[in-house]
Amino acid sequence: MSDYDYSSKMQEIRQSNAQTISQYFSQLPAASTVGQKSEASSPFSGVISSLGDYGLMRSGSYTKLMKAYYNNLTEANADTVTDSTSSLVLSKSDAKSLKVAADGLNNSSFDKVTKTTKDEETGKETTTTDYDWDTLYKNASEFVKSYNAVIDSVSELSSSAVLKTAVRMVNQTASSSDLLKDIGIRINNDNTLSIDEETFKKADVNKIKTLFKGQNSYASKVATKATAIYNMSANAALTQATGGSRIYTQAGNYSDITTSTLYDSLL
Repeated sequence: MSDYDYSSKMQEIRQSNAQTISQYFSQLPAASTVGQKSEASSPFSGVISSLGDYGLMRSGSYTKLMKAYYNNLTEANADTVTDSTSSLVLSKSDAKSLKVAADGLNNSSFDKVTKTTKDEETGKETTTTDYDWDTLYKNASEFVKSYNAVIDSVSELSSSAVLKTAVRMVNQTASSSDLLKDIGIRINNDNTLSIDEETFKKADVNKIKTLFKGQNSYASKVATKATAIYNMSANAALTQATGGSRIYTQAGNYSDITTSTLYDSLL
């Protein structure tokens, strides 16, 4: 085929494609008729629609639209991938420890126990019945320690989602400040907590139980916030570790990222 014939043939193909695309868009309903049933339909409308879609793909318009769409998604979610993986993993680990500590408090026993002590000099034994204050204080101290670790690690992040959740947790603590103070737990100027053993062990056990026991208790609400921080930090860490790739199922749906995969190996 000569150069002239080849050029003519390509021109005919372009004109045919342009006509096909024009026909495709002419079949689309007007904005005022969207959702209404069409009274008349061309027997070739299905073919025209398919050819129109094919024409968009062949011309590259479809690819450009898709790239623009996912670029916008990447920019919208940029704050979740700006933190270093190590910072996110630390935040995840601290949040997990806080969840465990809060659950430990929630599961604490508030039943009285009987203890027998023996005087080493006289050999006299004394039996007392009281709450297990040593275990309660140990659990509360672990909670305070884990809470402070989350405050410290989260403060190093730039993720707005994680920071907002941490702020909600701090506000939840502030709303319980009076009860916490009564049992020896104070809120410091940097939003961390401190606990006084003597005050705690002399506190009204019912106040401790109100704060730490039950589904709607302060400890339970903190555990919920810790879980949220854990999940967001873990997902962002995985995004960092995989270079920003996303995970989809075979059906094309977005798959929830579990917390027992790649980023768990980073601990």
